Amino acid sequence: MPALADGLSTAVRYSGNVAAGGTEVTSFKPSGPPQLRLGYTMGAITAKYNYTNTANDYTLSYNAGVATVSVAGDGKRSSGKRTGVSVAVPMGAVSLGISSVSMDTKRGTELDVQYALSKRTTLRGSFGSFSGVDTKSASRVKLVHTF
Repeated sequence: MPALADGLSTAVRYSGNVAAGGTEVTSFKPSGPPQLRLGYTMGAITAKYNYTNTANDYTLSYNAGVATVSVAGDGKRSSGKRTGVSVAVPMGAVSLGISSVSMDTKRGTELDVQYALSKRTTLRGSFGSFSGVDTKSASRVKLVHTF
C-alpha cells in the first residue's frame, strides 16, 4: 500500500493455510482475519502497531546512533500478555543484541550476534535461556541471504 504521509506506512496481511507441520502451504486461500499493520518513522523514532480481531502488538524503537533500544508488548490476547525490551549495538560488520521477554510467569533472555559477510549475506548466532517453560535453553546458527 502507498505511504499516506511522510514516515507513515500501512499494510494488510493475510495468512495462508499451513499444513500441520507448519512447513508447507496447503492452499493460498486466506485463513483467519486479516492483520492490519501501521508503522511510523520520525527521525530516530520508529513505532509499529499490528492489529487483528483476536490480538494486537506494538513496538517502539529509538536509534541513538551507537545503539537501538526497543520496547514491545501486546494487548488483546486470550492468554497472557507479552512485554519485552531489547538493545542492539552495531560495531562495523558485527552487530550484538540482547533481549528480554516476559509473559505471565514465563521469561526469556536472548543474545544475538550477527556478522555481515556482504551487503546481502549475514551469519547469525542466537543463544537463549528460558524459565517457566519446558525448554530451558536454545541456540541456533544460520546463514541468511536476501534477494
